[in-house]
Formats: sequence, structure tokens, C-alpha cells
Amino acid sequence: MKMMHKATITTSSRNGSEVAKTLQVDNVEMTNLSVKTLAGEKSITTTIEADSIGALLATADDLLRCQIAAESMANQ
Repeated sequence: MKMMHKATITTSSRNGSEVAKTLQVDNVEMTNLSVKTLAGEKSITTTIEADSIGALLATADDLLRCQIAAESMANQ
């Protein structure tokens, strides 16, 4: 059995539910990678599980960049 690495990232957001909807398209459940994004009223929580630390970090980086872009668009 391969070891899984897990990270939970919670960020504040003025438009939590609206921004989270744009990130939820990346929700996946695979053998080597799991991504789940949930919205709070003023927050977004993403949990990532990956079989390698590199995949975990790359996925977290991608999701945070997407969230930054979505936040920017929502606040215009």
C-alpha cells in the first residue's frame, strides 16, 4: 500500500460559494489523487490527497492560482 499525503487549505473569501463553484470542477476521486472543494459563506476549504508530495504541492499550487483568478473576477 502506498502512503498518501494530505493537505487541507482553508482561505477566506468575500464570495465563498461563487468562487468555490469555479473550483469544484476540479473535484476528482482517483486512486492516486483526490481533490474536494467546499464552500462556506466567507471561506473555501479544499482537501487534497495524493500519493506523492510533488503531486500534492503541484495540485495545491494550481488550485490556489485558480482561486486567485476566480476571486479577482468575482470582485470586479
